[in-house]
Amino acid sequence: MGRKPASERLPEKEWLETDPEYQIIKAMCEGRRKKGLTQKMLADITGITQGDISRLENGIANPSLKTLERLAAGIGLRLKIEFVPIRKPKAAKDENVPAEE
Repeated sequence: MGRKPASERLPEKEWLETDPEYQIIKAMCEGRRKKGLTQKMLADITGITQGDISRLENGIANPSLKTLERLAAGIGLRLKIEFVPIRKPKAAKDENVPAEE
């Protein structure tokens, strides 16, 4: 009984646009493909099993920062994590209904 991928837990548009998990998965997959690497090749470079890389790319595993650093280095990138301001929700149309927090 594993955790569902983020794509199955959230509405697609919300997941695609705002989910940091998706952004990491997308960057990892695109970086690997741009380097012409298979999951197995990346596994050999990083020492992370191909199965673990598959689970990460499918959004069913939560990697540590150390694992993300190893994956980034394996595709010739560096990991950058930042905190950014939260977007304020649009004002409620009805003045009697509070805006979402």
